[in-house]
Amino acid sequence: MLHFLKYKWSSLSLIVLLFAIFQWAFNSFLHLENVSFEELSNYVYNNGVVSLLNTPFFWDSIWGSSIRLLLDIFIVASIIFFTDSILRKGFSWRVVFVAVIFAQLVFLVKFFAEFIYFKCYPSLLQNNNQQQFSLFSIDFFCNVVGIHVPFYFQYALQIMGSFEVLYWIVLSWLLSKFSNSTFKYCWRVVLTGYVPILLIWLLFITFLLYLKN
Repeated sequence: MLHFLKYKWSSLSLIVLLFAIFQWAFNSFLHLENVSFEELSNYVYNNGVVSLLNTPFFWDSIWGSSIRLLLDIFIVASIIFFTDSILRKGFSWRVVFVAVIFAQLVFLVKFFAEFIYFKCYPSLLQNNNQQQFSLFSIDFFCNVVGIHVPFYFQYALQIMGSFEVLYWIVLSWLLSKFSNSTFKYCWRVVLTGYVPILLIWLLFITFLLYLKN
């Protein structure tokens, strides 16, 4: 699988494009507003870039989602690379970067699965929190069994779920294939580096939401 490494930038562009297209289709199906490039340009002209970055509708748009995807890829790759440099110093930046890019396909599958789920259960579209829906997350299973979750826990429980764990597994597997390392070592790198920082981030957001309450 090492021949995939030469496609670093083209694979990144392809995955960002796939996410943008599918999210556009998903939001259109949910009748959510998508922001055109012309609308963004007019907003920047009238209010400035800083104001745009502080506006929720930008980050919910295709453009904002694409930027978030790029940031996610860079941050996760940096965490994995730094963790490996402490444990063994065996991964090159390119190996880590490409592995993280392809691992993002797990969340593309998640978007597709949610799209199918909404098609099968259209009554969910009546839910005011449809944008926060996360299939097979802990929050999803709590709703299925009728457990009420305080709102300040919802973000963390929407992130943590089956697809998130699948992402850890796929990322570890791709790292092992691209670097010729063992899956056990790559799994250790993911659990030692990425997972703790993710949990700290979720606890931080939960704490902020609790203070807001």
